[in-house]
Amino acid sequence: MDNTSTLTAEITTASPCFKDCPFLAEKEAELERVRAELASLASAHEKLKKKYCRTKGAAATYLHMLFGQSSEKSSSEKEQTASEKTETGDATPNSGRKRGAQPGHKGHGRKIPEDLPVVYRTIEVPEEERFCSICGKECEPVPLTENSSEIDVEIKMCQVVTIRQWVKRTCDCEDAGPRFVTAPKPPQAIAKSKFSHNLLVLLIVLKFMFAVPLNRVLNLLGLQGETISAGSVSGAFRKCLELFEPLYQALAKESRCEKRWNVDETSWMSFIQFPGDKKNYLTWMWVFVSQKVILYIWDPSRSSSVPLAHLGHLARGILTADRYGAYKKLVSMLSGLVITFCRVHFRRDFLRAALADKTLERKEKRPRLSKGPGKGYREDGRNHHR
Repeated sequence: MDNTSTLTAEITTASPCFKDCPFLAEKEAELERVRAELASLASAHEKLKKKYCRTKGAAATYLHMLFGQSSEKSSSEKEQTASEKTETGDATPNSGRKRGAQPGHKGHGRKIPEDLPVVYRTIEVPEEERFCSICGKECEPVPLTENSSEIDVEIKMCQVVTIRQWVKRTCDCEDAGPRFVTAPKPPQAIAKSKFSHNLLVLLIVLKFMFAVPLNRVLNLLGLQGETISAGSVSGAFRKCLELFEPLYQALAKESRCEKRWNVDETSWMSFIQFPGDKKNYLTWMWVFVSQKVILYIWDPSRSSSVPLAHLGHLARGILTADRYGAYKKLVSMLSGLVITFCRVHFRRDFLRAALADKTLERKEKRPRLSKGPGKGYREDGRNHHR
């Protein structure tokens, strides 16, 4: 009870005539309105304070996403990595010594791999140096040479003309077939293709293994004066797709036989519409990482039907994924499957909380993870969740 309420109670008790005083009743009503307004303002202030904290935390998170350090390694991990390098002899502790050869190092000479194919190139003595500069007598050849080696590479486009020979039968046998016999055609991955196997392999390896853009590869080949149409190469890739289908199915079968999978999905904007009822270009790229196989699945759906179709109803093992609802639904449908939530996502929650509230003490003591084939699993197995 505040001082105003105490004074009013004392006046009312001391003098009963004040009970019917209109002035006092008016002030009491005004006091109640002020109290209600004060409570309303206090509630609004508390809501604005919470909203401000949320906005401040979101701003700190977005600033870190835009301008913060992209690496998620903590300082303790960097120190641990440095200590491991010291134990293996890659660096010395607290010496400031950089890795690699030091200034003034003598070196080990020119080392050329011995298993490279050897191409010999002979350089003859120039014609003007074959004769004596004084008397003009010709020099005599000797069986002595001075040899040196270097590593070379040659990327050269050429036109390969296949000549198929004919032979003519000289006998008069009636059922022996045509009189002229032609040599068989060389095998081709794509029938009547103008690209050789060597060129297709080079383009596929650079594009899909080393992620070199196709336009850049064609520009590199075009430095020799000849250009290759990007449309022709894309058409060849499309025809090669069915050749890789048996390999893809074999990898998918091997993936289903595994017992541990790391699964994730990400949005994938496609240049073409996915076959089916979907009318936009947004699709999803799923990845299933196991000990032996890394399998990608392109699908327009982000639902649990995609991993269910791949793993099958008889799947048994451990699935490591984030906290997306599709994985939880998948585990609820498959009794033999256990999900382990990725602890990197849990760690990010704490880091974002620390960014949002600078008063939180940031101590990163991450649990040790097993170094075996299934990285990311606790050695005691207590992170399993059903």
